[in-house]
Amino acid sequence: DFAPKNNWTPIGAKNARSFGGNFNGAGYTIYGLYCNTGSAHNEGTGLFGRVFNGTIEHVTVKNACVIGNQRVGGIAGSTVASSIATINNCGFVGVIKSGSQRVGGITGQAQSQDGTATVNINNCWSKGVLTANTACGGITGYVIGTDGTLLNVNNCYSAMYITSNTSRAGGLLGHL
Repeated sequence: DFAPKNNWTPIGAKNARSFGGNFNGAGYTIYGLYCNTGSAHNEGTGLFGRVFNGTIEHVTVKNACVIGNQRVGGIAGSTVASSIATINNCGFVGVIKSGSQRVGGITGQAQSQDGTATVNINNCWSKGVLTANTACGGITGYVIGTDGTLLNVNNCYSAMYITSNTSRAGGLLGHL
């Protein structure tokens, strides 16, 4: 592990301050992101902590190290929808570590808060190493919601080397 002088604080790191806007990275790449929220933090770890009905698009994170407890992802720790939440055209290259669960190369958790909400993940990719105890995947680690939950994963791929202590791990999606 490397620990640079500046530790990134995720955008929308707490439930009360979730990111609900539109972020357009305009095709830029963020290099060397280091985000370590510690083992007690459960709110969401990544470039964004918790996205609620927001859109993240056109950004790549490379040579990154993201370390957290639960809801850990390269782009967003948690992506939640009561209507629509979307991650489009995003990529991640680096290391993601968690001693717990809900860990993904793009988003750790994709959640619908009711049966009509939709989480969309389109044209996204991840490469690197991902380590978690359980519920982990190259795109998203954990899908949660009520009956009728919609998770659309379109034109995505992952080349993450995934290590998990349980069987709830997958190349694209972990626990459904």
